Amino acid sequence: GRRCHHLQGSPAARADGAAGTRTDGYGDCQGVAARYRPTIPQRLRSEKAHRNVEGRGFDSRHLHAFRCTKGTRMRPMSTSEALDFLGEGSRTGKLAWVAADGRPHVAPVWFIVEDGDLLFATGTRSGKALAMRREPRVSLVVDTETPPYAFVKVDGVVELIEDSEDLRRVSTLAGARYMGPDQAESFGERNSGPGECLVRLRPTSITGVRGVADWD
Repeated sequence: GRRCHHLQGSPAARADGAAGTRTDGYGDCQGVAARYRPTIPQRLRSEKAHRNVEGRGFDSRHLHAFRCTKGTRMRPMSTSEALDFLGEGSRTGKLAWVAADGRPHVAPVWFIVEDGDLLFATGTRSGKALAMRREPRVSLVVDTETPPYAFVKVDGVVELIEDSEDLRRVSTLAGARYMGPDQAESFGERNSGPGECLVRLRPTSITGVRGVADWD
């Protein structure tokens, strides 16, 4: 079973954060997800996701701590909160990797969260893919751009997978998350053809903070 956190929001999710509630006309993503992942109880999917994360050597106790200035209400996230934050709405990830000459590179990626991992597609011969084959250690940041601000940073190791069926499934789920269910199928088809591959980012550490600018 797989836990797809992106189903909890939408590109224009309600401000009250109600899970699965949409006001942008896209409708409910659950129908798309039901066709692309096995159906098991949500509680079991949640438990499995957190076991997978904690089994790789970190949990909420290993989140990086931040020194808070007196008067701020800035608060670290737990592992569960960080994973939910990553999968909420249509937040784009900023992926960082190292080029062959040692220069840092950053690019936006559309991704889904599944069983504690982050998955996205890229071109097999893209500079990003070639760099990650050579050096699989990467970082990814997702943040909110309105007060009081929040962010999650993921450090981890990537695996590049050339499995057309899984690539199509993940690309379709990403299409539902970022384009809406009506365009999910066409997006999945377009991004799973020859020359594309699936990237699985397995976290080794997560940093998450809420209320960056939340002061007393």
